[in-house]
Amino acid sequence: MMQCRIGRLAGVAAGTALLCGLLALPASADLNVDIGDTATVAYTDGDGVNVRTAPNRSAGIRTTLPEGWVVTIVSGPETDDNDARWYEISTETELGTIIGWVSADYLSHVNVIADEQQALNGATIAYVAADGDGLNLREGPSLEHAIISGIPDGTAVSVLSQGFVDEFGIAWSMVSYDGTVGYSATMFLVEAPAASTPQALETDAFGTLSTGDTAEVSGTDGDGVMLRAEPRIDAGAVSSVFEGVEVAILSDPVVDAQGNSWYMATVDGVTGWVHSAYLTRGSAVPTVQASTLGDLFVSEALAYLGTAYVWAGSEPEGFDCSGFTYYIVNLVTGGTFPRAIEEQIASGVAVPYDELQPGDLVFFENTYTEGLSHVGFYLGNGRFISATAEFDAVGISNLNDPYWSARYLTARRLA
Repeated sequence: MMQCRIGRLAGVAAGTALLCGLLALPASADLNVDIGDTATVAYTDGDGVNVRTAPNRSAGIRTTLPEGWVVTIVSGPETDDNDARWYEISTETELGTIIGWVSADYLSHVNVIADEQQALNGATIAYVAADGDGLNLREGPSLEHAIISGIPDGTAVSVLSQGFVDEFGIAWSMVSYDGTVGYSATMFLVEAPAASTPQALETDAFGTLSTGDTAEVSGTDGDGVMLRAEPRIDAGAVSSVFEGVEVAILSDPVVDAQGNSWYMATVDGVTGWVHSAYLTRGSAVPTVQASTLGDLFVSEALAYLGTAYVWAGSEPEGFDCSGFTYYIVNLVTGGTFPRAIEEQIASGVAVPYDELQPGDLVFFENTYTEGLSHVGFYLGNGRFISATAEFDAVGISNLNDPYWSARYLTARRLA
């Protein structure tokens, strides 16, 4: 599905959109409609079209509609002093019903709506049914538009508008999910609740799991779930986990910008983030307790994700980098792990870069000062956790990031 350029809808919803002034006229228009027909905003190069109070370009602007927006013809055509044709249209937005005049040059016939869209005619609520994979909410009606959020299977969304068809004939719907407006492929929306609708405290693990628990992948219709590099739906996948497999939970829930909850989990030595809607509580015995010392370091370290960065801090009220590793190692081992980074790098045994395992200490040089200057715990998949001024908190960084890869020094494994 190729890109059909469309402006962000946020401006329309807020009633403040001023996307275009005098738009360049297209070479031709293909509109031939009757009163009561529907038409689509088109030919605006993604700028959208102004809805005016009268059929001429000097009239006031009521709002601006993005390309792809569906309208209903109320009257017209009317011809202005420049022989340009105008149609009076009506459309529903979050502001309510908008009635005004639009140049015929920027209206097109709505393409034949795909069969799957016909099932939603008249529906204001639809349910995601994507075979357990969830559905992406996008800025515009094509796969090339940016992902705004992910919508788990079974979730109810409000259908705001229909009739968006890309050049390949794929139908899209404008929907509202969790307060965010965007576009989703209509083929994955149904009127009846999807069979895999998450149920609170059963298939949606948010708020019911914590560090050290185990959870079972479920609610995916047998497809399994993606283990992602970061806690967001558009992050890269590091692995996939089959339905029914148990994972060890390594963090308390983390909520992304769209309100989706995620857990860091590990299975078969691979660590990543799993959407909470596809986890249920597993066996009563947490597998992480039977793991290696390094896994215990990781589990404890992740429990302090987001803790404030404090220079010279070595307590949960705030850590610096070596204060963080000092606190976690001694918490797990009850031992006498040194506080100074110069002594920490001399502890344990050296580990080659290509043999790193979760829980290994990774050291860096030339960060805020020359020489040895930073330390954290390796998490797996090229990531590590540390107390860093980069986040002004305990956060997760990528070893492959140019900044960190250029400053990587060595790693040590504590026996």
